[in-house]
This record gives sequence, C-alpha cells and structure tokens, in this order.
Amino acid sequence: LKIENSDFRLAGTISDFPAIIHGLQKPVDVKLQASAEKLDFGKLTNTPNGETVEDLSLKLSFAAIAQDLMHFDHLPKGEFFIDDLYAKLGKYPHTLHDFEADILIGNNELEVKGFKGEIDQSDFFLNGRVENFEKWFQDRIEGESTFEWDFRSKQLRINDLLTYSGVNYLPQSWRDEVLSNLHIHGKVDLLYEGDLQSADLYLTQLEGKTTLHPLKLENFSGRIHYEPDYLLVENFGGKMGLSDFNIHMGLGLDSAHATKP
Repeated sequence: LKIENSDFRLAGTISDFPAIIHGLQKPVDVKLQASAEKLDFGKLTNTPNGETVEDLSLKLSFAAIAQDLMHFDHLPKGEFFIDDLYAKLGKYPHTLHDFEADILIGNNELEVKGFKGEIDQSDFFLNGRVENFEKWFQDRIEGESTFEWDFRSKQLRINDLLTYSGVNYLPQSWRDEVLSNLHIHGKVDLLYEGDLQSADLYLTQLEGKTTLHPLKLENFSGRIHYEPDYLLVENFGGKMGLSDFNIHMGLGLDSAHATKP
C-alpha cells in the first residue's frame, strides 16, 4: 500500500478465522507482521510537524477467545505480544530496536510484563499494572484508578530520550549525562469526579548512578499528595552521594486557603 510518499506492508495468519467471525468460545492465535520504508504522518494526517518513521519492522501476536475479540466494550480480553520492533524516527531523531512486550488485558485491569527495548544506546525494562482502565473511556471520568510500575535500565543516556527536532530540553551541563543501574518503583492513585479530585504518588524505590555528575542515588522513597487547592509532600527523601535529605511540607495552592499544618 502506497499513499503520497508513504508505504506500508502487512501480512499475518489467523489460526481459526471462522471462530472469530462467528464469535465462538474457542481460543485463537493471531500473528501480524508490518513493515514500511517510510511513513510520513505529517502528510498522512495533514499535520505540518508530524513524525516520520523509516525502516519500520513490527511483529505482533495475540492469543484470545474468539468471542472476546468480537464482543467487548473498550479493550478485548487476551494476551498481546510485541515480538519485535525496529524503527527510525525523524522529529524524535532516535532508533528504536529490540522492543518486546507481553500485555495481559482482563475485565478491568491491564498488566504489562517484560516490556523491554533499546533507544539508540539506552535500554529499559518495564513491568506495570493499570487498574480500572474502563474509566478512561467514559465521557465523564469517574472513580479511582491505579498505575503501578517497576522500571529498570542498565544504561540510560538522557540525550537519547529528551531531544526532539534537534532541541535538547535539559540544562547544558546535564545533556550528556548517563544514568546506570537505574531502578524506579512506585505507583499513582487517581480519583476523578468529572475533574481530578486527588492524586497520590508513592515512590518506594529509586536507585542508580550518574556518570558526569558522579553521584550514587539510593534509598529514595516518599509520598506526594495533590488536591486542587493543596499539595502535601510526606517523608520524601533519599541519599545522593554523601548527602541525604527528607522533606515533609504542605503547600496551599489556592490563595483563599491557608497552608495546612
């Protein structure tokens, strides 16, 4: 398939196509392989600053019950895999390679297991979980939801992540910084009643090392609680090199409200 200056090729197999068409209670396996020499999303979507992708190679597969693929409210239940991804991006001038992931979708929870890959010379490994994802599909967002993550990286070059259209958004002294043996674990609880009512960030682990600014980060933890008129930082601290700190503070965000004790 070729549109404007973009091309796209797709191939795949379905283990039991009739079962999907008839919505049967039978397991099916689907494998897809996509490739493109160039995808110009700017021209495809009539967006002047749209991203371009070159040398795309993507392999996907999923296993599910046929009926669940035909009858679902928001996301189909099943196990979905990114078997491999390679792509060169233009506006975000980096190469994505060796991507893999295992994504489990249940009734109202989503789990990401072993999402790993490399961006240029940076690597990452992510496990994550989302509870109550259905609320994000509602016209009026209501209820609680949780995002939990465990992120690791042997080497994370900040320049690989925070450069876009040739612009690096970090201070000069930090643009070439490299983080090693990074490990971050935490979760966010969000409460909505139409608008965001409160957010709680729980950091349970942050450790790693910086190279250009030789610091060892360890023993980080704490809680940050947000409400529209109030911000609480509770026992948020850690150790950086030979220095350590711990913060406990409350800040009123509305001039009509005094800072709480």
